[in-house]
Amino acid sequence: LDGPIPHEIGNMTSLRFLYLYENALEGFIPSEIGGLTRLAFLSLYENSLEGSIPSEIGNLVELTHLAIRSNSWTGALPAELGNLTAIKYISMSENDLGGSLPTELGQLTALTQLWLRDNNFTEHIPSELGQLESLRELSLHYNNFSGSIPSEIGKLKALTSLRLYVNRLTGRIPTTLRELSGVQLFNLRHNQLTGPLPSEVGEMTALTGLYLYGNSLTGAIPSHLGRLTKLEVLRLEENLFNRTLPTQLAELVLLEQFRITDTFITGNLDPLFCTGDPSLPNPISIFTNNLTTCSCCQS
Repeated sequence: LDGPIPHEIGNMTSLRFLYLYENALEGFIPSEIGGLTRLAFLSLYENSLEGSIPSEIGNLVELTHLAIRSNSWTGALPAELGNLTAIKYISMSENDLGGSLPTELGQLTALTQLWLRDNNFTEHIPSELGQLESLRELSLHYNNFSGSIPSEIGKLKALTSLRLYVNRLTGRIPTTLRELSGVQLFNLRHNQLTGPLPSEVGEMTALTGLYLYGNSLTGAIPSHLGRLTKLEVLRLEENLFNRTLPTQLAELVLLEQFRITDTFITGNLDPLFCTGDPSLPNPISIFTNNLTTCSCCQS
């Protein structure tokens, strides 16, 4: 299919599912789409649609899935999105959306996945996102968010994946994130975060991947990270960590990749890092350049 979405689509008032994805549609979403008040699924992804998202989309109060990624949308998100209280899935990645996120997104308490990566969103991440009690996936990476990570993110008890990487976030990692006991993927790489890595991260015991590289974190790597017994990837390179490496990290028997290049870590590496568990399918891969003794490190 190609060409624009016709204005007459608003006459289909009993429509429940609208699947127009992976076509060559172009032009704007007609405001008449707001007349589809019984719509549950709206999938327009991978087209050539452009312009702003109409505020009338807030009329779709029965909508549960909104998938409009990979188009050429511009402008800010309408505050009326906060009316979609039944929605569970939002995907708007890979567009050119910008401005600040509306605080009204915090009203979407049924939302389980929020995908806004690869856009041009700016300003602070709104603290109201901490009200999304059902949220499992939060993906805001590859944007231009600034300011600190709101401590309210720690209220997202259902969260399993937090992706905030490649933004301009500053300040310290909030200690409240220790409440995210179900998070498996925690990725804050390539921001401008400072201060020490809080020991409370060691309480996030479901973690399998911890990515903090490309920031300006300082001080010691906390020994509490040794409690992350499910950890498979630990990426701490390109920071300002100093002092010696805690021996407790050698207890991470599932660890397959550990990088601390371009830091100021010194001293000797516990030999257990080099031997690991011989029953594992992949040996640990350690990348460092400052340790005095390390028989298995790669530079």
